[in-house]
Amino acid sequence: MGLISWALPRRKPKDRAAELLKEERKRRKALEKQLRREATIYRRLIVQRLNRLNLCYRYKKKERDWFESGIQSIRFLQVAASPEAIYLQVDTRRIPRGVSISQLEDDDVLRNLSASCQRPVKVEHGHDGHDFWYVVERLAGVGGIPSKVLYEDMIAMMPKTAGPLTIPIGMGANKRVVFASLDDMEQVLIGGARGQGKSNFIDSAICTLIQRNSPDYLKMIMIDLKIVELTKYTRIPHLLIPVVTDKDGVMPALKMCFNEIQRRMKLFRPDEDKEPVCVNIQGWNYKFPHRRLPYWLLIIDELAEVKAVGGNDAMFLLQRVGALGRAAGIYGMVATQRPSSSIMPGEVKAHYPTRIAFSCADGPSSMTLIDNYDAVRLPGPGHMIFGYRDKRIHLKAPLLSQRLVEEIVRGVLTKEPVFEEIKVHSVTPEDMFRYALTNFDGAFSYRKIYKAFRGEGVSSQEVRRIGAAYEVDSAEEPVPGEKQINLDGELYVLVKGDGGSRPRRLVRYAPCAEAAQAEGHPEISETAESRETPLGFESSPADVDMSGLESQAVEADKADKPDGGEAALMLGALDVDDDGAIDDDCLEKETQ
Repeated sequence: MGLISWALPRRKPKDRAAELLKEERKRRKALEKQLRREATIYRRLIVQRLNRLNLCYRYKKKERDWFESGIQSIRFLQVAASPEAIYLQVDTRRIPRGVSISQLEDDDVLRNLSASCQRPVKVEHGHDGHDFWYVVERLAGVGGIPSKVLYEDMIAMMPKTAGPLTIPIGMGANKRVVFASLDDMEQVLIGGARGQGKSNFIDSAICTLIQRNSPDYLKMIMIDLKIVELTKYTRIPHLLIPVVTDKDGVMPALKMCFNEIQRRMKLFRPDEDKEPVCVNIQGWNYKFPHRRLPYWLLIIDELAEVKAVGGNDAMFLLQRVGALGRAAGIYGMVATQRPSSSIMPGEVKAHYPTRIAFSCADGPSSMTLIDNYDAVRLPGPGHMIFGYRDKRIHLKAPLLSQRLVEEIVRGVLTKEPVFEEIKVHSVTPEDMFRYALTNFDGAFSYRKIYKAFRGEGVSSQEVRRIGAAYEVDSAEEPVPGEKQINLDGELYVLVKGDGGSRPRRLVRYAPCAEAAQAEGHPEISETAESRETPLGFESSPADVDMSGLESQAVEADKADKPDGGEAALMLGALDVDDDGAIDDDCLEKETQ
């Protein structure tokens, strides 16, 4: 008898994607059910607590029964829930008689609601100001704020579209991460008691900026009379001058900032009778990409020490830097542990609109910083109130260890960034043009240039923007100085292509002297000996008169040299004497 065989039924292979989708739907359904149940419970608890606080309207049910009464309670229009919080919108059109909005958002009322719900309860208003929401936070922590925020985690969450001057501020309730740019914050004033996190916040800002910006894009001036907080940044290439730790260097550093503001304002508007070239540093750098002006950041660790050294003259210079520095691209970050009106006069405070208040020792200090007493109630170190425009946000500042600071500084010196997420390139337009001249015989193809430098972090939009900024129709006609390209002492121009097989190309530029003089570029007709002389100021900046700084002007260099004149002017302002004059030895050393 032969073998008897039969086919067994085959099981269909499991679809893993379908199973995962089914599990995700099941999880979402369970979460939605839980949120609906919690929202119903919190709504009832809030209404009951408000009724007990007499935030309702009581009326008699019957005229003959004086003991029974009805209650008109707070009503809600809609309820929204998320894993982070539950939002309940109060119906402000039908608020009970005798109850006001200010009563509903009183601090004592919010504390009672938080105790009743056993979760932090806050108030939020809509964008138009008409919506009124109670927010019940579902996360743990003091006030919904995380108990610990690491600097590494905030850097990992930084948006890819963040500007180069963006720094991490902190993390708030519901894991809300806040970043801000120096362009938007303008001038920053930091205050709080000793040991509450001011120096740690300044370290996080400096470490982020020096990693995301090259020394050609951002320059820093640091004043640290305590000699312990900022001296670890002495070797970074972003410093204009060494960290000021001596009282004799405070006033020259402040005068340097003011003189640079005056010089840049004259560049933006060279003649009062003519239209201004631009209105701020962003417009200048867009029009003249080969003569970019770097941003400056003035960092003062302790304002009380600066005032003790410089007195009212130092306060007046800080006031002028705060008032005029934004358009010129010169920002300030000032910190103090004594935020009082005697240390920060109202004239200085008014020009530093962004306030960061850590825990303060008393109410007047908090009132001086953020115009309320919220900074006194902060739970501990690292917690702060971020005052930005008309908002006051409770955040937890990122924690940065000193070992990580040393690694970041070491990485900046060796050009090996610690965090790849914030690595930026230092490729200049001259590097792109030199590469095209060396490898493609002057042909400047957007695709080839982008392919060559994309490993450095250069985007295709940036390559196209640089090409459009330098393009000219012909090399035979006089070309403005801002479109001339200086490569190793030789002048070139980028001539447009024909739109077909012939691409744009770098052509050597050598116009006749008469045409150059007619276009207002006498430097083209200079001799070789005159171009080999070191560049610098033709006349030193005038001394700053403390009795009337507005009437003083800085004498800038009259020569508009395409081979780095603006950079030489900036380097020439590295060393300033007590009277505001430039040190010739330092100028000669820097130009060499």
